[in-house]
Amino acid sequence: MKRDRKIVDENVGGEHYFVAKVTYLMGGHNWMHGTMFPRGYYLSVSVVERLPCETPGVKIERFMLGQGFKSLLAEAARFSQKKLDEIEVSPELLASIREKALRQTGLMPVTA
Repeated sequence: MKRDRKIVDENVGGEHYFVAKVTYLMGGHNWMHGTMFPRGYYLSVSVVERLPCETPGVKIERFMLGQGFKSLLAEAARFSQKKLDEIEVSPELLASIREKALRQTGLMPVTA
């Protein structure tokens, strides 16, 4: 049973792709930020670079550790495939977080 659902996989130039998923996370302590985060369904976005591979069926994705964003969509004590399939992400939230992710990786120029 997969605990995530890909909602966007968009080429943003060359070998760079904007990837957005709705995913279930068990919550707990985030050692990178030193904070606690709740158990639930999150929108997780990142920009990855897909590299060519000569081996059939193998995909190579490169990304920078710590880049990308996640946003809590709904708290949940337990995982439910039905709930994962039902969760909708607003186009406004997706557009806003896409812009942040592209700026973070330098694929979108920062405007004043």
